[in-house]
Amino acid sequence: MSSKRFEAWAKKFSKTGVTSPVQLGTSRDELRRLLGKPDDVSVATGPDGEPTMLKYGRLEFHFCDGVLWTIFMDTPGNIVEVCIHRMSPGKLIGAKSRLR
Repeated sequence: MSSKRFEAWAKKFSKTGVTSPVQLGTSRDELRRLLGKPDDVSVATGPDGEPTMLKYGRLEFHFCDGVLWTIFMDTPGNIVEVCIHRMSPGKLIGAKSRLR
């Protein structure tokens, strides 16, 4: 069962789309402080030995190099409902230059 902190955050997020105070780039420890204990964690770990994904309810919080990289949720039928992804500056610049 998800923590009360997560439930309050998720309710606000579902109504407004605002992720604050959770932000891409947030550390794993900070996310746990903000949302409480996750319902599940990934088996896969990063170089630091920590899980690369924390799951609260159906929302997955994915980490790369110890910081929040993606917020993701899909339906049981695998339809993506939420996908907020942090792009590296190099990829963002490349994407802009391709659009010109």
